[in-house]
Amino acid sequence: RAQASNASSVCWALATGGVAALPEAWGQALRAGGRLVVVERRGAIGKAALYVKGREGLSRRELFDSSPALLAELTPAPTFAF
Repeated sequence: RAQASNASSVCWALATGGVAALPEAWGQALRAGGRLVVVERRGAIGKAALYVKGREGLSRRELFDSSPALLAELTPAPTFAF
């Protein structure tokens, strides 16, 4: 679940579950100066990251390790490989 301060021009957002990678639409929804905190999980341990939208795009800073469950609707489909 994600929470936001304003649906049309997001100033801040906080995801309450992990994602494999930041959804592009979330970064685009931030207004200049907006902040987003999300846990990105690509394995057992994820990284909480703070994204800040500036005039030139998004900046990212890792905050701490975290391991929340992945948000089901944003979990990538499994792929087959040899």
